[in-house]
Amino acid sequence: MAPPMACSAAVACAGDQYCDASAMECLPWGVGPGGQTDRTCADTPAPGVFFPVEQCAWSGPSPGDEFPDHVNVLATPMVAAFGAAPSIVFTAYNFTDQASDACIGGNPEHHGVIRVIDGRTCETQATLGAPTVVATAAPAIGDLGGADATPEIV
Repeated sequence: MAPPMACSAAVACAGDQYCDASAMECLPWGVGPGGQTDRTCADTPAPGVFFPVEQCAWSGPSPGDEFPDHVNVLATPMVAAFGAAPSIVFTAYNFTDQASDACIGGNPEHHGVIRVIDGRTCETQATLGAPTVVATAAPAIGDLGGADATPEIV
């Protein structure tokens, strides 16, 4: 690790650091007597006009899919990068029951499956049919493995 840079009242510290006056050296926030963060640091992003456009749309399961009737998406999709490309993860449902089986998940005939599609092309990457899931439940995504920095679907 590189030694801290020298600082003074006339020479400010770079980046996310502060000047420790007792040692006259730059230390990162969270180290030494400076505290965890710089409470004076703020940035107000300039709002701008933007016009979202549809990049791709999932048109349903691919031919030969094991769950061809699971096309209804009732919960918020999640986005994660499994490898280099972004993916969209969502629960797809095979019925239109007005919230009964979809919310309970107790009917083996009407259940959700987890689908993973490419975030750039919307092509199906995977369908996870076991275990079945409650159709109105959005999947959770998190890095449970720690050091590998790879997200898992929970």
